[in-house]
Amino acid sequence: MSKWLVIAEKPSVALDYAKAMGPFENHDSGSYYETSNYLISYAVGHLLELVEPESYNPDWKRWSLGLLPMLPEEFKYRPRDKKAQTRLKVLKKLAKRKDVVGVVNGCDAGREGEHIFRTIFPQLGRDLPTQRIWLSSMTTNAIKGAFKNLRAGSDYDGLADAASCRAEADWLIGMNATRALTRRLKSFNYQGAWSVGRVQTPTLAMVALREIEIMAHRPKTFWEIRGLFDAGDHQYESLLHVNGPEEGSKPTRIFDAKKLAHIQGLLAQNYPTEATETRKKSRERAPLPYDLTSLQKSTGMTAKSTQDIAQALYERHKVTSYPRTDSRHLPQDHLPMLDEKLGMLKQSKMFAPVVELIEKEGAQNLERVYDDKKLTDHHAIVPVAIPSPGQLNERELRVYSMIVRQYLASMMPVAIWSTVQRHTRVNAPDEILTFLSKGRMLAERGWQAAMGKEVGHGSTLKELSSPEGQAVTLASSETTEGETKPRARFTDATLVSRMENCGKEVDDEELSAVLKDRGLGTPATRADTIERLIGRGYLARGKQGVRATAKALRLIEVLDLAGVIRLTSAELTGDMERKLRAVESQSLERQSYMGEVRANTVAMIESLVGFDFEELFKADPIGHVPGFPDAVVSETAWGYSTPEGSEEVFFVWKDIGGRMLSRADMKDLLEKESRQIGPVTLYPRMAVKSPGYQANLNLERLDDEAYEKLSPTKSKRPPSRWRVQIENVGGSNDIQDEDEKSLGTFVTLPDGLEVIETNLRYADEEFLKGAPKPKALLPKLVCDREITPEEAKAYFMEGETELLGGFKSKKGRFFKAKLILKPNGRHGFEFAPRR
Repeated sequence: MSKWLVIAEKPSVALDYAKAMGPFENHDSGSYYETSNYLISYAVGHLLELVEPESYNPDWKRWSLGLLPMLPEEFKYRPRDKKAQTRLKVLKKLAKRKDVVGVVNGCDAGREGEHIFRTIFPQLGRDLPTQRIWLSSMTTNAIKGAFKNLRAGSDYDGLADAASCRAEADWLIGMNATRALTRRLKSFNYQGAWSVGRVQTPTLAMVALREIEIMAHRPKTFWEIRGLFDAGDHQYESLLHVNGPEEGSKPTRIFDAKKLAHIQGLLAQNYPTEATETRKKSRERAPLPYDLTSLQKSTGMTAKSTQDIAQALYERHKVTSYPRTDSRHLPQDHLPMLDEKLGMLKQSKMFAPVVELIEKEGAQNLERVYDDKKLTDHHAIVPVAIPSPGQLNERELRVYSMIVRQYLASMMPVAIWSTVQRHTRVNAPDEILTFLSKGRMLAERGWQAAMGKEVGHGSTLKELSSPEGQAVTLASSETTEGETKPRARFTDATLVSRMENCGKEVDDEELSAVLKDRGLGTPATRADTIERLIGRGYLARGKQGVRATAKALRLIEVLDLAGVIRLTSAELTGDMERKLRAVESQSLERQSYMGEVRANTVAMIESLVGFDFEELFKADPIGHVPGFPDAVVSETAWGYSTPEGSEEVFFVWKDIGGRMLSRADMKDLLEKESRQIGPVTLYPRMAVKSPGYQANLNLERLDDEAYEKLSPTKSKRPPSRWRVQIENVGGSNDIQDEDEKSLGTFVTLPDGLEVIETNLRYADEEFLKGAPKPKALLPKLVCDREITPEEAKAYFMEGETELLGGFKSKKGRFFKAKLILKPNGRHGFEFAPRR
């Protein structure tokens, strides 16, 4: 009997297919499943990847500027690793069976799923017809329905072309630009390659720009005045709103001390005071069901954690629909199943009361929620089953509950809020001082009932006896002092939101429209992009959000000055996405698009290879060396310097304490009488997970004795007489990771130093409290090997461990070594002598 070979994207999906289309036989411990009509097996994500440059040309193994750009005539793929090779052998063997008459693409419905299958198919060794399964839910009924409605594989040729174009374009841009920048920026002395990419670099530029804003911020003192007013039957508080507030500032803030004293004087005179208020009802429309990005913004977790949990709910637990979607709508053909789905959710005690409200009032907003015109590859994330007791862990249950409540809320009435705005005016002779109070209380629950809100939620003000104008008295006033703060850093939630909505910042209307629909990356890749940037030392995540490291700031600075703005702006992605859509719809030929990408790659490399550092950083002088008016200080690629032959030798590195010293910072150091800036936050150079520590930066001139001890520089120029010294002023977080918790003292060393154990590492107490350098430090996981408490005690007490095996190098090779406690407090390796 003839059979079709089905290739799923993951083992769990293959098993679900087999269960739905069974009965089935399990072969080779789940290597593949066999039913009466199908052989069902699987990939493990991407089995094949584009080969390295040296596979096209042996000379391309060398990272040489003279060999760029690298433009392969035809792209080649190879198995990703040994596991992928083994999988391919299984699939080839199944495809060569005589009873196999065709292949079904059962990979995830979307561009990447199509790409996975299309790279595997040529490796099977048979020219067989293909069909496509396309589904968003992993329930048995959904799978059976999708198998009944298989489409010809050729219907998705445009999608396949767009997928391969995306992969090849990313290779051309990433490989060539990364090599060019790594060679050009090697003198900046940062670890690793200077990796760039079509999506990751514009994302990085967003965070870097925010970090530059934060570093440039200079705190300004302000005051706010809060009044307590007596309205007869009640008292209420209200904030003064200033006449003529500073542009861009909150209207409650007073920055002028004289103005503050003037207002305080007026308030002390007990002038006639009157309150008026406006009360009205406001309607809050029900939300749409979640897509992945809106879910990531709502959970309070990292984007990657939310994505992984949503994937587990879909793939492993099978209680929600496909999560990697950018649609918040549902198909109209799902509407007949609404009653069945509500009945399913009603079986849960947690959701039954909400379902009963929907049944009582009737499901609403159906035309808005069920809208085929708003659908993309997949529909919104919705529940498809009720989990059994204990099936989900705490975090999974929380995310599942959020998905269900959002889905139910989308079909409920508007919520009605009672709002009040009260203006209290102090009528001085020549000036009116206005205080403003606001209140908002839930009057009719509507969809907020799905979120557990009750009538009366919020806060309000007791009504005035005469809303049009009632005399009140100022019982007291309080002045509070504060300092302006810089804009907040991006969190995972705000960063994925910015990636999604980056089209608003693009001037080109057509590109802006494309990016509005698509954004930077896809819902499925945005979290991975953030994690990749962290892994490459460009971003660091802490309690205050995600920050750009000094390495990231240097990269974006050079790219902008070199004029390679296509790499740092969202326009490159917008232009590429617009054309990929044209390839997908087959209105643009694949070869035509790739020809344009090659031409753009050539132009990009010309810019990256051709710039001159001295010309790049040629700018107006910043100032002069203190006490030496003729010694002019200018910016260079590496720091701030006086010209050769100057009367005073001055050079300060731009990278200090993991922070990039800006022109404004340098100007302050040169011009301030204290020659100090701070406190600023500094970071150990390679410790990207550290929240940093507070320090002042002091510009100091070496005395003659200290200067004579300096080693000569490699250049002909004498060493700098000036240094920026770091003065630690404390203020760091006790624990350096938002998920890190102290477990108490682990061991006390012979010299009295206490080593504290956390859930992540062992470290001396001073380092955990913010000291910039450790006296004793050891992670609990070293090179993918867990360190036992006994091994850790030997490391701290004896300064080394026994010879240990199981360490894994960056290249994936296992090795043996002793762990040794180095003089700088960190760990090192001592390898066994070679035979």
